[in-house]
Amino acid sequence: QTIKFHQNNDPSNQILSAGGWDSILRVYSLKYNVLNLGSAPSTVSSIEFNLDQYKPPQVDIQVSLLTSKAFTEPILSSQWINNTVYVSDTEGGIYSFDLNTSGIMKLGGHNAGCKELVYYNNMNLLISGGWDNFIHFWDLRSPNPAISLNMNNKIYTMSLTR
Repeated sequence: QTIKFHQNNDPSNQILSAGGWDSILRVYSLKYNVLNLGSAPSTVSSIEFNLDQYKPPQVDIQVSLLTSKAFTEPILSSQWINNTVYVSDTEGGIYSFDLNTSGIMKLGGHNAGCKELVYYNNMNLLISGGWDNFIHFWDLRSPNPAISLNMNNKIYTMSLTR
């Protein structure tokens, strides 16, 4: 149901979180090494492209499970903020999972499933959208939303463009 990359400064060592209907949050380490950049044909015309001249890059990828945590309800969304991944579930709960301490804490939630979580870095707000028709803006220092907007319809998806 949800897969999110942790933003870090090392592109060859990424952290990925995945959660879904089995109610388990899994955090993986993805390490990769580019062995060969490959090559493209020296000339390409708009009429003809010979795939025999193309050599794809070769990459060695190692995936390992760092940790996993079982939640009580299926996971619908996740969002990384620093070394913490926030998850939401089908009952509306929003939880934080600290990768350093493995601690889980309930932030708050919705009155029905919380379908989406996005982070607005400029204002340090976690934004959640739920099947209860609300979008909540969370100041992570408070257990209650800073702002709640009734959209008069279920929230199925959200994204934030920079």
